[in-house]
Amino acid sequence: ETTKMLFELEQQAKAVKTKEEAKALLPPVEQKAKEAEMQEGRVRYVSELSVRVHGKDEGEKATRHVVVQFHEVRETITYVRTEIKTKIQTLPSKHDLDIKPQIEVIKKVETPTKFELPSPPPKKPVIPPSFSRKLTSAVVDEGSPFRFECRV
Repeated sequence: ETTKMLFELEQQAKAVKTKEEAKALLPPVEQKAKEAEMQEGRVRYVSELSVRVHGKDEGEKATRHVVVQFHEVRETITYVRTEIKTKIQTLPSKHDLDIKPQIEVIKKVETPTKFELPSPPPKKPVIPPSFSRKLTSAVVDEGSPFRFECRV
């Protein structure tokens, strides 16, 4: 019964996609681990009792299959627990998975598919300046200020 349950939990652990799913699998495994700790004392007691009743060789032989099976179950519990805890540490949370598609959508919207430079404004033809009003001649003393006025 325990072995079957652990096998099913191991299969479920392989299929989980989030930390939350992995965490949900941990309580039954932890419960089986506690039960195994209590069972270890019972297995040891039965083995010792068998040795007292049947002698060392016969007593160990009579309980060997129980001891081996118990150790296999404990190893399976440890393996499944480790697998689930690894999933809890390495998988993304459901929240992270919900946010990631939104981030990708934003990136797609904000990132242009190809980069194009804006075209420069059209160039106006270059026309040399012309005077619309001619300069007038003036006579001034050297060092005196004078202002030229013109329209271009």
